[in-house]
Amino acid sequence: MAKLNWHDQRPLILLDIDGVINMFGRLGREQQQIPPGIPVQYPPQIHASIARLAKIGQLIWCSTWLQLANTGLHSDLGLPELPLIEPLPENPTAILWKLNSVAKHLADWQTPIFWIEDGFRPQVHTWAQQRSKQGRFTQLIDVRETGLVPQVVDQLERTLAHFAV
Repeated sequence: MAKLNWHDQRPLILLDIDGVINMFGRLGREQQQIPPGIPVQYPPQIHASIARLAKIGQLIWCSTWLQLANTGLHSDLGLPELPLIEPLPENPTAILWKLNSVAKHLADWQTPIFWIEDGFRPQVHTWAQQRSKQGRFTQLIDVRETGLVPQVVDQLERTLAHFAV
């Protein structure tokens, strides 16, 4: 499993899969399967969007797919194995497991964090606001209506341009 590079000062981009990359059941009937036989449907231009994201930040899976993300999906999207946010042992099935794990494992992360998800609970918004108030920019990107489309990456690039020196 790939490890997060703490020396890479590019922003972190946390990626959910279902509802963000995999739009299964929402894009009509055409689908494909990735190992180990998981059905997926990608939004148009997903490969280009993922490639653009990989150039501007460190990608990290933040999905209920857990290790399955690095089984077949990553290579199908042209990615190496990526670091993974995993549930903490003390709350593996809690509804807020992603938030709890992100908050603990990235508590000392100083560069911007962009979290791309198909919907956030109010507690996640509170965490992001608190982190940003501490001077550590955090943006939640809700793509529940569209999935990861080029316009989302365009907006993220415009936001990052403000951090350029």
